[in-house]
Amino acid sequence: MDVDVYERRRLNLIKLLQSVRAVDLAERSKVAATRITAYKKKPGERGSKRMTEDTARKLERAAGKPPRWLDELRAQGETDAPENAKPDKLLTWIATLAQGLDQNGREKLMVYAETLYLPGPRPSDVATTSPVPPAPPPIPKRVRHK
Repeated sequence: MDVDVYERRRLNLIKLLQSVRAVDLAERSKVAATRITAYKKKPGERGSKRMTEDTARKLERAAGKPPRWLDELRAQGETDAPENAKPDKLLTWIATLAQGLDQNGREKLMVYAETLYLPGPRPSDVATTSPVPPAPPPIPKRVRHK
C-alpha cells in the first residue's frame, strides 16, 4: 500500500510529537499550535488539515530534523537514535523503551537515566529542600482615561 506524502507527514508528525511538545514546536516554527493539532488528525476527521510543503519544512527546521524528514516513509515502530538528543528528549526516548518493561524495571531504568542525564539534584530532592518561592507581584489594573 502506497502512502501519500500528506499521510507520511501526518504520521511522522505524530512520531515527532512524542519527543517534543506541540506548544514548543509551534513557538519555534511560528506555526499555530491549533494548526499542528489539525495536521495530526486523520483525513476526513473534523478539523483535519493537510500539511503544505512550506509548513513541513518549517516544522523540520524547528525540530532540528533534516529537510524532507517528515516526507520519508518509516517502518512502524521506527524511532530516531538518540545520538544528538538533548537530555529531556533522551529521557523521553528512554521512557519509550521502558514501556516494554514491568513496573519495577521501568522505575529502575528511569532512576538510572535521571542520574546520568540530569545534572544537580533530582526533582524529588529539590521539592523537599527548597523553600517555597515567593508569590509573583500582583498585576496592576489598567486605568482608562476619559
